[in-house]
Amino acid sequence: MVLMEDRHKVRSEERQEVHVTASHESIYSLRQDEVTNLSNGGLFLRTDRPLPVGTVLYMSIDAGLSDGPIKVVGKVAWVRGTGESEPAGIGVSFMPLEPSEQRRLAEYLATVEK
Repeated sequence: MVLMEDRHKVRSEERQEVHVTASHESIYSLRQDEVTNLSNGGLFLRTDRPLPVGTVLYMSIDAGLSDGPIKVVGKVAWVRGTGESEPAGIGVSFMPLEPSEQRRLAEYLATVEK
């Protein structure tokens, strides 16, 4: 389990601030929440209904691309609960992506202002 204060140390990619939605499916539910930062290696999903660390998510990130949502699979790496100084949600680390989806994600991130 990754502790909250250690989560920045384990990131391999710099995250960029975004405001897009993602539909995500796990063994627990099918939901749609806001992605507030994104990188080639993972994302932060703002939600007041966090999932347990280790939960596998099948996600469709709606970044407004003409060829549809970016499809990724990730695992919940850490959870931030309500009542903390930052918004509640989950940090998701991507599992190996399909090459075409990795390319689309990288192309999208290149268009996002830093």
